[in-house]
Amino acid sequence: MNLEELFQKYREISLNIIKTLEDDHVEELNSKFEERKNILDGIINLNENKENLRILYEKYDLFKIDGEMELKIKSSMNDVRNEMIKIKKRKEANKSYNNINARSVYLSKKI
Repeated sequence: MNLEELFQKYREISLNIIKTLEDDHVEELNSKFEERKNILDGIINLNENKENLRILYEKYDLFKIDGEMELKIKSSMNDVRNEMIKIKKRKEANKSYNNINARSVYLSKKI
């Protein structure tokens, strides 16, 4: 593949990653990021002039796409973090409730 094709493929995969994040199909992300990494490795292996790389990066508007992808990833991470906090709070509440029930059984037997 030539450099132009690699950048087109990189853009396409990045847009697919954004769509996957929007659709909340996180199980597919690992393979997509691996494919994206392979394309980046291909671009690096061509040993092109940095100026040519910058021109193509701007041509395909990859700065905007990468920024949008970063925001989506951060948002997904925050959603997961918030869900984990909710689960932890539920577990603690259930544990406390079970402890109260156990104490009341013990107290009722003692009386």
